Amino acid sequence: MSYVVLARRFRPQTFDEVVGQDHVSTTLRNAVEGGRMAHAYLFSGPRGVGKTSMARILAKALNCRKTEKPTPRPCGKCESCLEISEGSSLDVVEMDAASHTGVDDVRLLREGAVYATARDRFRVYIIDEAHMMSRSAFNALLKMLEEPPEHVKFVFATTEPERLPDTIVSRCQRFDFRRIAANDILKRLEQIAASEKLKIEPEALAAIARRSRGGLRDAEGLLDQLFSFRGKKKISVEDVMQMVGAVSDAALGRLFEAIVGGRPGEALGVLAECVDAGAELDEVASSLADRLRGVLLVSVSGRDSALVSGDYAHLVEELAAEAGRSDTESLLRMSSVLAEARRAMRASPEPRILLELALVRLCELPGLVDLRELVDSLQSGAAASPAPAPRNPVSAPRAAAPHELPAVVAASSPAPRSPHRAAGPAGEASPFSEEETASPPPPPEARASSPGAPPESPVAAWERFRALLGQTHAPTNMLLEGCSPAGLKGDTLTVRMPVGSFFQKEQLEGADKRKVLETASEEVYGRKMRFIFTAGRAGKAGSGRKAPAGGQKPGGVNDAVSRASKQASVRKLMDKFDGRVINVRKKES
Repeated sequence: MSYVVLARRFRPQTFDEVVGQDHVSTTLRNAVEGGRMAHAYLFSGPRGVGKTSMARILAKALNCRKTEKPTPRPCGKCESCLEISEGSSLDVVEMDAASHTGVDDVRLLREGAVYATARDRFRVYIIDEAHMMSRSAFNALLKMLEEPPEHVKFVFATTEPERLPDTIVSRCQRFDFRRIAANDILKRLEQIAASEKLKIEPEALAAIARRSRGGLRDAEGLLDQLFSFRGKKKISVEDVMQMVGAVSDAALGRLFEAIVGGRPGEALGVLAECVDAGAELDEVASSLADRLRGVLLVSVSGRDSALVSGDYAHLVEELAAEAGRSDTESLLRMSSVLAEARRAMRASPEPRILLELALVRLCELPGLVDLRELVDSLQSGAAASPAPAPRNPVSAPRAAAPHELPAVVAASSPAPRSPHRAAGPAGEASPFSEEETASPPPPPEARASSPGAPPESPVAAWERFRALLGQTHAPTNMLLEGCSPAGLKGDTLTVRMPVGSFFQKEQLEGADKRKVLETASEEVYGRKMRFIFTAGRAGKAGSGRKAPAGGQKPGGVNDAVSRASKQASVRKLMDKFDGRVINVRKKES
């Protein structure tokens, strides 16, 4: 007698024996028992998960001779059940749609369907790989599928249900078969090994279950292949790795340790060992990605999570230890780098170089600092530093930095030139008008404590405003570095900024920074102020301001910038790189 492979010998014969598809088995069993059978079914799902086996069991349930009507528990011993199991029944027709794709094949099916059954209650047509049928064949089947004879049932099985016409799918009851969990496959393999008296290590069975990726038929086929490979000798996990070209858990553990420890030389050495042992580069990358997934699941969900126990029950201890040495952010960055490398490897003629580069990058990741953490630390450090003491209004103005204009400083005893003008520090007229020079009303508590206090100058109020920002919101205060008050009128405060402070101006005019400024101004000025930011300009010679380069008139730079920004070529570059024109210089001959 010829040898029958394990996948056929241990094919499920009843609804209860189907592994991992309880939602389908329960529904069909109840439908048969309650007499609510549909005329057409669509079984979709990955390969090797039990679609055709479920169709045969359904056919046996409908035609079993044990009872006078369909039964959810076929006996498996009557002539009808035995012939259906062997595939020799005249009333249960299995068609391979890949070889029966045309209209003529459907015409023969329709002609045979109108006749009575040879012996059984129902004629069942099981059409495997149904997505291979042509569009015209499907159209020819529509009428028969919608209103078939009472004794005809259709079962379509496919791995690609999206390729079936909607007109076909809408006429069927659809059942989506799932990938089988590794634990369920492992239990089934243990039963087969015990029944066949195979000598195999439990770790090897677990490796087969993981390698099958949810397909029980693939797992049974691999077990059959290993039995032929080793004969009567005991099958070890190394035999499994050698047979499928996979990477062992021990090698993956050493590779992960080298990555976390920042040892690229050791990581490349482990990669070389795996390749020399016969593992494919894509298999190494895929296995490492799966290892990272396991560590990430333990880190996020905990070691007792069902996600971990489902696929990584044999590695819980190792994954928990590895998760304790890595944080979630690092694991996410590692997964991202590895996913990018795997995509590039598929299109590269030198995938090993790309994988080696990815491993080196992974080893460097643990020593890197996340940009957000760096910004947060800088901001917290700036907020914790003591705020600069307010400058005394009577002191001499500090020297302006090369990139900023001199700040306006009020004299201690200004001698007005006229009843409406106040002298500046060098005898100049103050840039503030009489209305602007009037000090803002102090906070209520200040008025209560010192009712006879002299009015506060605008510059002094500005210094107090800066000091308050330094204590409450240091990042905003840093953006005001080099700025000075240029005018105060009512509830509007004009602030002069250093030349070229485009970035600072854009940030300060944002909604979040404006809210911070308004909150601080209410405490200093007694009311919420409206801030207008202007770029500093060069003034006349001898006024203490910097003259424009090359004798250019004030505003000339802004005019040149405006003209340049309107040019089509410049506009195109600005749109492409999200930039702006900040200066215009003539090309030197």
